[in-house]
Amino acid sequence: MPRCIALVAALNVTAFRMLHLGRICGVACRSSLLHLQKSGAIITALSAGLKRSTASIKNSDGSIVYLSPNRKLLLYAKTFSLFSSAVVLAVQPFLISKCSQSGAFIAAAVFGCGFGVVTPLLLHILTRSHVSEMYFDDSTGTYTAYTRGIFLNRKRIQFSAEEVVRMPPGLLMANLSVRGIPLFLSEADFIDVDAFKTLMAFDKPMQIKTK
Repeated sequence: MPRCIALVAALNVTAFRMLHLGRICGVACRSSLLHLQKSGAIITALSAGLKRSTASIKNSDGSIVYLSPNRKLLLYAKTFSLFSSAVVLAVQPFLISKCSQSGAFIAAAVFGCGFGVVTPLLLHILTRSHVSEMYFDDSTGTYTAYTRGIFLNRKRIQFSAEEVVRMPPGLLMANLSVRGIPLFLSEADFIDVDAFKTLMAFDKPMQIKTK
């Protein structure tokens, strides 16, 4: 009998400890969930604040409405292409003067010169329509887009929504045209959705032509 009483007492103590441990785990889980919810709310607030602060950037062109995430990548790629081509072209006279007797080497030198000239030109043709950033001036209703030239110079293009012409997909990698200048803008990279709707004339009633 004493052994049974001791066993029952031990079971009761174990059950009490397990119940207490379960309560502790429940409190910890609720605390963790609450912490995660607070962290998510903080992250959401920070993201919204960052977007508002980006959209509030202004200069003489107006407020920024578009910012390409690939602008630095394209800048680095074009810089590397220009630098490598410059190095190839710079060493060609020296190499030709040293090995001018070899016909195979002369052919390789000509190929190197062609590579040095064609590569930056081809890269520029493929990426010249890429808009790195764009601003909108509410007072004048004008957009100002910036692209990169073949020598990495910033090209400023100012236009209104009435000058925008949509382009079908093609080799120029552009979806818009302004006075014959191809431009590529991604809807997902617009900071101001209203500016995108105005640019694409989505805020105007659709005109249906009937025969």
